[in-house]
Amino acid sequence: MSVFRDLADYIDEIYPNRNRTVHSEDAAFVKIFRELLTADEACWAMKLTAQFVTPSQLAAQTNSPQLHAQKYLRQLSIKGILYEENKDGEWRYRLSPYFPGIVEALMSKNINESIAGYLQEYMDELAAERVSENKNHRIQLNQVIRTETYRLSREEIELYLDQTESYSLTDCLCRLVNKMNGKDCGHSIKDMCIQTGSYAEYYIRTGRARRADRKEIENILQYANEQGLYFEIFPVDDTRKNAFICNCCSCGCLFLQLSGRIQQFSGTGFGIEIEPLLCTDCRSCLRQCPSEAIGWNRKEGRLSVDPSLCFDCGLCLLLCPVQAIRRKT
Repeated sequence: MSVFRDLADYIDEIYPNRNRTVHSEDAAFVKIFRELLTADEACWAMKLTAQFVTPSQLAAQTNSPQLHAQKYLRQLSIKGILYEENKDGEWRYRLSPYFPGIVEALMSKNINESIAGYLQEYMDELAAERVSENKNHRIQLNQVIRTETYRLSREEIELYLDQTESYSLTDCLCRLVNKMNGKDCGHSIKDMCIQTGSYAEYYIRTGRARRADRKEIENILQYANEQGLYFEIFPVDDTRKNAFICNCCSCGCLFLQLSGRIQQFSGTGFGIEIEPLLCTDCRSCLRQCPSEAIGWNRKEGRLSVDPSLCFDCGLCLLLCPVQAIRRKT
């Protein structure tokens, strides 16, 4: 067994994965680590956990010179295996999970055609594991399934932006990977992913993103809204200060494609209602719905909603010119 395979298994142990299986040498992340890391770097990565550690602490724990520990921490941070932040003037590091974490870091810094292909393999691995799990378990319809991904409104995005003055921009990670894999959907790639707080500082410090001010972020969000994109948030912690914010499309988002496979087997418990007396049948919501939950009911001659497909992104509420759409109560 290679050290790269050991690292792949180790990350699953540190960040418990209910779909965890022992990685083979041909698993996507084993191949990514083999291309991205040296054997020494992989060994040093396995000295880290989900808890933050400073270079001096790691040096003491491993009985190594501090400069030696600091060198490897920095290298692994630049390569996206570790997340770093500055607290009280001291840099500290922790091992990143696959997602959200290493996947985004890879796509925004170390992406090439090989890694782009491996990342698609990783998405396919997750899809196969989750589809298999859902086939073997009964999931009650109308049960809310909680995840760490939030598809929310512009107003919710503003709450995150208000908590910090640090922002950065990078290209859309999913659409960039799709383009490298020959599946360009045509939606904008440039500056479509936003980072806030310490996550923005991490992206800037490791050369993954460029710094942006609040006005530029507002302009990006407005442009995304005009293009019919929707907002997806990956919080780094529970402070609302540090987050990864995507301007997504249903045809390009790798993780929406994954969640769509999950929805084949379970309802989400979310949903919206269309008030027929207010609706003018402009069909803006139908054209822009990222999960195709809104359709045209020919028999009734009006728009209808499939609640099993709706994941409550709120985009239709923003787009409706007559406010004929509301969330179910």
